[in-house]
Amino acid sequence: MRLFGMAHISGKQERRLRKSQRKREFVAACLARDNHSEPLNCLIRDISEDGAQIRLHADQPVPEQVYIINLKTGSAHEAQVVWRRESLTGLSLGKKYAINALLPAHLEFLQSLFIEAKMRQVDQLIWGGLGTAAALRKCGIAEELYRRGRGISLQ
Repeated sequence: MRLFGMAHISGKQERRLRKSQRKREFVAACLARDNHSEPLNCLIRDISEDGAQIRLHADQPVPEQVYIINLKTGSAHEAQVVWRRESLTGLSLGKKYAINALLPAHLEFLQSLFIEAKMRQVDQLIWGGLGTAAALRKCGIAEELYRRGRGISLQ
């Protein structure tokens, strides 16, 4: 049974309460409360227009109100924690933002978090043995941006 608000419901009942069908995903993401908080890495397990199930370390506290940044789509959602069970967390998704130069001023920190998370993905692939060019392609990061962000000179 899962905790949904104050009522206990089963997984089957929870699925019936959803406004839209969730799509299975296994996508890297991060959560951030604001521009002063340390982002939390997580994995989106399934997602719809109005909700998502994520996995993160069971000991990590998750604020009730967060932004979830989808590293695959380059988008962020306002989100509210609906339930939590061990390493799984259910989120209700609100307003969606494209992470680009048109973000409202108070949300510009989402772009910085997105870029840094993508650079960490590149670093992990390189450390895992993939060549730099291939890692950059796989993550959709321009070489110039990566080198500038990592303080590597562009000779």
